[in-house]
Amino acid sequence: MSENVYNAEISRGYDATMDAGYNPNSYKVAVEAMLKILGSRKKVLELGIGTGLLAEQLVECGIDLSGTDFSASMLEKAAARLGDRVKLYQQDVLTLDLPEVYEAAVSHGGVWVAVRDGNFLDSHITGYERNLQGLTRVAQHLTPDGVLIINVGPEQKDLTLKLTRGEYSQRVFFKGDHYEKDYVVTEGGWVVALQHCVYGRFNEEETARMMEEAGFKASGRDEHFAVFEKGQDDETR
Repeated sequence: MSENVYNAEISRGYDATMDAGYNPNSYKVAVEAMLKILGSRKKVLELGIGTGLLAEQLVECGIDLSGTDFSASMLEKAAARLGDRVKLYQQDVLTLDLPEVYEAAVSHGGVWVAVRDGNFLDSHITGYERNLQGLTRVAQHLTPDGVLIINVGPEQKDLTLKLTRGEYSQRVFFKGDHYEKDYVVTEGGWVVALQHCVYGRFNEEETARMMEEAGFKASGRDEHFAVFEKGQDDETR
């Protein structure tokens, strides 16, 4: 997934972009919905923890959280925000290898996101087999009754946001089984951050097959999250 490792400049402006309205639903709303799904589950792994915005609120609600990300610059910001309250690992989900197992894994756009319109699954990973590999690694890190929780988000689109210091913009180019995004941040008319990323996209049938092959089955979906249960007959790590 090295093609989508966020560079230091993009990471530096990530929080400001979120504050400017990139995420239309507040993290508070997401956490409230997630806690209902988790129930008594407390040991949780966040996939693609980013700068720790969601994690910060989860730990304040008593969640025993660990987080992974493959972008060192994002993890640096997460570590500054979270301190020793969360175990952080710089790892690629394709080769995920952690010392513990978890009752739930959460992707709040960090690796996968379920698209609200059209029943697509978008991914930071391109290719069916590579996504299957990543999902299988996640399943191997869950307890037999563990769940995978993926946020439901709007369709990708071109976007411009005014920041406190400058402007964020993205341009999206759909190309069948994947799409590409250009991220640009400007300050005072100068480009201060620039990145091109490629994302995978899977339709409803492909997603169902991929989840089943990885050891998951769909167990519910609402306006906030799609939930997948781990098959009871699968072996844990």
